[in-house]
Amino acid sequence: MAESQQATKTSQVAEVVSSIPGKRRYEIRGTSFSVDEKYEILKPIGVGAYGVVMAAVDTETGQKVALKKITGVFDDLTDAKRVLREIRLMRALDHDNILPLYDLEAPDSLDGFNEVYMASPLYDKDLGKILGSNVKLSDEHNQYFVYQILCALKFLHSASVMHRDLKPANILVQESCDLSICDFGLARYVEENDDVCNGMTEYVVTRWYRAPELVLTREYTNAVDLWALGCIIGELLGRKALFPGKDFKHQVEIICEILGKPSEEDSEHVTSSRARRFLDKLPETECVQFSSLFPDANPEAIDLMEKLLKFNPKKRLTADEALEHPYVKEFHDAEYEKCATNHIDMSKIEPSNENGGPLTKTDLRRMMLEEIYHYRPNAEIYKRHPELIPQ
Repeated sequence: MAESQQATKTSQVAEVVSSIPGKRRYEIRGTSFSVDEKYEILKPIGVGAYGVVMAAVDTETGQKVALKKITGVFDDLTDAKRVLREIRLMRALDHDNILPLYDLEAPDSLDGFNEVYMASPLYDKDLGKILGSNVKLSDEHNQYFVYQILCALKFLHSASVMHRDLKPANILVQESCDLSICDFGLARYVEENDDVCNGMTEYVVTRWYRAPELVLTREYTNAVDLWALGCIIGELLGRKALFPGKDFKHQVEIICEILGKPSEEDSEHVTSSRARRFLDKLPETECVQFSSLFPDANPEAIDLMEKLLKFNPKKRLTADEALEHPYVKEFHDAEYEKCATNHIDMSKIEPSNENGGPLTKTDLRRMMLEEIYHYRPNAEIYKRHPELIPQ
């Protein structure tokens, strides 16, 4: 399906002498990587807002890995909390379709600790790159992708966690078409008693995959993840974003242009007077038939998408219900569609100060070192600072 990334070292990677015992140092496009001597860095594969990613091989196991370096991680405390939240969730979540965390590098000293190295499995592509390429996807490809995403969402939601930033770029795909969901920096806990979260992070979900309640209200449920999947199905069928809004206002407008202006019943969850006035001013429109937008698509794909893209979040299928849909029945496997055995205790995931005060850089450094200990218990820093060993 996708062109596999060849794990061979490129001329962009230069290994230089490391002054630190047990470490190898590389220079790649002006970025320095100082990693465990077992890792041989091969080539750069990605640069993002939160770091640089390299393809590497673990010479002890032969396993290909993606090494992400996050520089200046404690310069912005909000960013540091996001990284810490993601690390804790990756360690807590165990599912074939959720990206695991293999390793964290231990720093050499406390004073200079301002970067984090994360190792995870190396994937060939992300779904966003595949959709933006000329790679042809069959309906069977699409079915398998959707099935795996639903399995991951069922597991997440059963653990009382919602992803909140599901989009093609956060879905990693192997050449075998096996996939994993990644980037849990914005994930949140869903209260078991009401399944509703109050308030939202400013940049929750790339706008095009954002459910209308994330734009119009301050309360939302894990149904936002199912909306995002509906948008992804539309993109799988049409090879372009279904709701490419230019801003928040335009986002709601184009949703209503396709789904039709919501009825009073379907918009009753919108309680903000400002949002209500905005909705009331929208022209009366009828829904566009998805079958006319995607005339060559499998009717069952259209039906599933329609049942996920409901303006009213209470009317959307849950992940569990969607797994019963005919579109993915060919892959049905009760064992694979497992629920989490335990709810994630978000009080242990969300970075917070025990005394209730604001977190400091020192607090976050300590918390990060406690996480690293789970992967590097024999690192020298814990011998010099035993107080950093988690109790």
